Amino acid sequence: DSEVGVGTTQKLKIPLTLAIIQALLVGVQEEYYAIPLSSVLETVRISQDEIYTVDGKSVLRLRDEVLSLVRLSDIFKVDAILESNSDVYVV
Repeated sequence: DSEVGVGTTQKLKIPLTLAIIQALLVGVQEEYYAIPLSSVLETVRISQDEIYTVDGKSVLRLRDEVLSLVRLSDIFKVDAILESNSDVYVV
């Protein structure tokens, strides 16, 4: 519904199963995204120094395994601003 000089009202109906899903909220800048907890195996806080580049891709060595990293900022085309000494979270 829209009314000139007043504003617009929008209603969104979603299935109840989606309304009560447990999720991990992650963010880049002012954008936040929900990852269903059923899809999360683990979260780890690491130093940026632990991220390496192999064949042009970011990787992390975790418990003797090399894991390929995908940045939310790349997926959603959002500028990421990280302080050089800040930690990052891997999901």
